[in-house]
Amino acid sequence: MRRLTALVICILLVLASFASCGKEMTAYELVSSAVEKSSSLNDIELEQKVDMKLDMMGMSMDIPITMTMKGKSINTDSPILYSDITTSMMGTTVDSIVYIESGYVYLTTLGESYKMSLSEVADEYDIGKDLTAVFYCPAESVFEGVEAVKNEDGSRTVTLVMTQEDYIAAYRPYYDSLMGEIGLDGDASLSDISVSLTVNKDGYLSTYKMSCAIAMTLTEMGMDVAVTATVDTEINFVNIGGNVTITPPEGYQGFTALE
Repeated sequence: MRRLTALVICILLVLASFASCGKEMTAYELVSSAVEKSSSLNDIELEQKVDMKLDMMGMSMDIPITMTMKGKSINTDSPILYSDITTSMMGTTVDSIVYIESGYVYLTTLGESYKMSLSEVADEYDIGKDLTAVFYCPAESVFEGVEAVKNEDGSRTVTLVMTQEDYIAAYRPYYDSLMGEIGLDGDASLSDISVSLTVNKDGYLSTYKMSCAIAMTLTEMGMDVAVTATVDTEINFVNIGGNVTITPPEGYQGFTALE
């Protein structure tokens, strides 16, 4: 009898082990694992689109921004980085291309091309930081009651409703970058924040979406100006885990040096 009991217990333990192995990740475990895996990539390429509607001083305008960003060897001391950002506002479109290599920034914008020392403008052109700005996982408490949705392609999507405090705690690098790109540097109040994270079948973060409303006060010519905006942004990571190709701007080594 004692041997039979021991055998039953052994079988139950094996079955429990198999059941544990087959247990699906929680939404938090899925995202935190994807963030950790994505953060280990040395080569990253992404396409980003920001749609903003801005209201101030009785005027309303749409400001679309599109970006392509690439990085090779970003976790080393000698990364190669590239960004192409196009912004449209009030009928005017501005395209800026930045290429970073061997300690220099090569910038092309408004028909002019310049060369600058990266050490002098590192904060302004921190493409490496921008490439990984959403590789962070919100606190586990934010995932309470949230489940991952399975998609037809084998990916899974987690959608979070977040407070401003929780959002900035998780995504401060992206928040700072976004506010700088849309020209709303300063203290802002964020509301209606929704974040959607898609993890592909290989376990990497493949898509990040965020929407929110922004309210803030700017001081222009000694006057306080109330500004409100709605922002929808989407980042799609391209060629995840593969080789990223970066082509330098034509004639970049002959760009005008800025002192």
